Amino acid sequence: MLKYTRPVGGLLGGLLLTGCGWSGMFDKCEGDNGSGRIASFELVNAGGAPIALTPPRFHPDTLRLYYLGPAGRVAQPFSLELPVIRRAAPPVYGADLEDTYLLYLSRADQDTITFRYRLFEDDCHNPDLDGIRIFFNGRDVFNGPRGVNIGTLQLPKR
Repeated sequence: MLKYTRPVGGLLGGLLLTGCGWSGMFDKCEGDNGSGRIASFELVNAGGAPIALTPPRFHPDTLRLYYLGPAGRVAQPFSLELPVIRRAAPPVYGADLEDTYLLYLSRADQDTITFRYRLFEDDCHNPDLDGIRIFFNGRDVFNGPRGVNIGTLQLPKR
């Protein structure tokens, strides 16, 4: 009987000693900093087919992205994945916020993407979306409720 209790006792003792380390595995806030809100975009033609941002229509050296903020036009790395919550200052909860980007494809082809949203503090004390509207060249292309996952939006070029 004693030879069976020793392995079981060792196993239970080991679980008790490591139990503190296991508690972090079940903490939903661990590693969450609230910065995961990204909106992805795909430019499409009137028929809904994707528009490739490649030559001959577009050239990589002309593709630019600018954030139009209080400090004016600020160049960003070109991407069609944009951070929705981009504020470095402490978040303002409950206020109507707006961020606008200029998508510069060529001298003759420029578009604006505007995010209008409110923030709330989630259970992990991070800012999250309390509703969001996204506009492409002034047209409403997305309207989502609190905590919505935006996914990839198709932006129709005219």
